[in-house]
Amino acid sequence: MGLTFNPARRIIRTRDSHRLVEWCKEVAPAKEDALMNAIFHAYFTEAKDVSRHAELLACATTCGLDTSACKAMLESDRYVREVDAKAKSWSRQGVSGVPYFIVHPPNGAQPVAFSGAQPTGLMAEILTENVGDGRA
Repeated sequence: MGLTFNPARRIIRTRDSHRLVEWCKEVAPAKEDALMNAIFHAYFTEAKDVSRHAELLACATTCGLDTSACKAMLESDRYVREVDAKAKSWSRQGVSGVPYFIVHPPNGAQPVAFSGAQPTGLMAEILTENVGDGRA
């Protein structure tokens, strides 16, 4: 999947997006990737405010999820504790932005992690230095 990054997008709270994904994992795990792609497209490409339930419901609908069940979940406090606990755990591990990458070198060397979008040249350099050119 490719994304076009729309410069008009704003930084928003994503707790409900994460709650929706957790719910999807439970009720329709085969649709999780489609849901995440729909949310990413809505936010990154269309600059939609996916902190709004209406936008999340639109994403769920495009994936064939039960809209009324999705709405009921979003109006509840379901998955709040789980999502908050995961966020705290990632924060303690140094994750401060998305995307976040962890490169595990095949030779057992220490993993290399970096946060945030990086230029493709830098990412290629990190991968080449830590993973190799794939011809090994």
